[in-house]
Amino acid sequence: MKKTLLALAVLAAAGSANAAEIVKNDSGTVDFYGQIREAITYETTDNSSETAIDEGSSRAGINASWKLTDSLNLIGNVEFGLTNDMNGRKNWIGVASDEYGSLYFGRNALLADDVYGAEYSWYYGIADKALYDHEVANDDYWQKNSINYDLYKDNFWVRAQYNLDESKSAPTEGALFAGTAFGDLKVHAGVTYYHSNDLTSGNYTGDIESTSTELTGEYTVGDALIGVTYAHIDRNVNDADDDSDAINLATSYNISKATAVYGGYQFVKMQDEDNADLNNVYLGVSYRPVTWALTYVEYGFQDSGVNGTQPEARNGLAVGARVYW
Repeated sequence: MKKTLLALAVLAAAGSANAAEIVKNDSGTVDFYGQIREAITYETTDNSSETAIDEGSSRAGINASWKLTDSLNLIGNVEFGLTNDMNGRKNWIGVASDEYGSLYFGRNALLADDVYGAEYSWYYGIADKALYDHEVANDDYWQKNSINYDLYKDNFWVRAQYNLDESKSAPTEGALFAGTAFGDLKVHAGVTYYHSNDLTSGNYTGDIESTSTELTGEYTVGDALIGVTYAHIDRNVNDADDDSDAINLATSYNISKATAVYGGYQFVKMQDEDNADLNNVYLGVSYRPVTWALTYVEYGFQDSGVNGTQPEARNGLAVGARVYW
């Protein structure tokens, strides 16, 4: 829902082209960027219906790069939400080298979400349990004591993250991802480890430890993109297993330079029979006449599979827009 591998490439190009330059000279650059996200939704279950306006995760930030030597730059990023509380999202600083990669530390987003998988929706796609563990998808998405490393080369990339637990006052999180391409086929794989002692979160209280493993392949055929992600979550809650497996199937097709249709199916199989399996479907059309603006209409259906003990099946329709700079 937040981003897709396809959308990341589009947004990267749009962000670099539309960001407002605050400083640009031989010594470095400072850019101001952001996104405004709004959607009107109508959702129904067997017993209720609701219409709502969702402000999404609108945000703005500053990227800075300052030349230290001919081959080394000082880099930094500050990002904040454009909601009522104007919450801080990112705050990090580091160094970057074309040859050796980038090393930076501070507050950052979960790496598994930044890399993501084959989920091409703008609204109703899910990451929770479908791509990585519940806690890191929701309660501990922001890594407050994060150390990150990125290396991008012509034929491969590697990204890593480690979150310091500060004497068990924060969760421990570590992740490693790598990817490459074989012609029109792109593949990546990664693992995310999470551990938090005496965590009180959602439906779980106590010691939670999980390892989320993900494998993604994407194949481009003309104007079509087809993606598949398999994810396994080895999860332990107070010494009890709560494992799951997920398959994510997604596709998109460019009808024209500005218009695309897309859809996907996500299935989560819970190994504990007391927990419901999850089916999630989304179908939509997007219209992007310029790089800095997007509109979409998307239908979503989600069914947890157990009546009475789990949430009801939900149908939803979202009409949304995003503006980038």
